[in-house]
Amino acid sequence: MPATPSRKTRRLEFRASEAEYELLAEAAAEAGSSVSEFVRSLVVDSARRLIEERRIVRIGSQHAAEFYVALDEDTLVPQLEALARRPTPNLT
Repeated sequence: MPATPSRKTRRLEFRASEAEYELLAEAAAEAGSSVSEFVRSLVVDSARRLIEERRIVRIGSQHAAEFYVALDEDTLVPQLEALARRPTPNLT
């Protein structure tokens, strides 16, 4: 099922030098789109990548195996054990 295009209701503006605008216009023409659509698509893609890079941790298979072994161990971190034993503060 194709994605339904969302209605574009918000406006973003920024200033660019003449050289920057000409570069964007040339690239947009090469891509067969308007400058606005070209810039919007690049910025949205860049934002998605940045968020994914910050939220997803990737590790190799060797490190993943070590991580899972560590999760299964029954060793306690002394500071966390002490924290868990502290009485719950009365917040009322």
